[in-house]
Amino acid sequence: MKKSISVILFLLISTASFAGRYVITEAYGKKLLTPAYFYVGNRSVWTLDYRNGTMQNYKILLRRPDEPECNIEAMDDKGVKFQICITREFGRESVITLKYKDATYELIGRYYAE
Repeated sequence: MKKSISVILFLLISTASFAGRYVITEAYGKKLLTPAYFYVGNRSVWTLDYRNGTMQNYKILLRRPDEPECNIEAMDDKGVKFQICITREFGRESVITLKYKDATYELIGRYYAE
């Protein structure tokens, strides 16, 4: 019983601490002139704000407690389902992979907690 409670608490803490934004400096293989902001975390909709009036919203459909930053099922503004995986390393650039059925895209930037 104690072990299962400890596991549940660990999962709650690990997923609860995942809220913030990424400052994206490279998207889709190109350097951005103005960094974009990608707001993620404990939200049902994650937003990629290019800071030029263009924004993309991603509705989070499913997040697994054992993998809070990978195998995230989402849907884009056009209703297309895909998976998000975030490879995050503190103090270094992170890679956000958007994996669609026919294509894979990468966003590169740094994470800042809220």
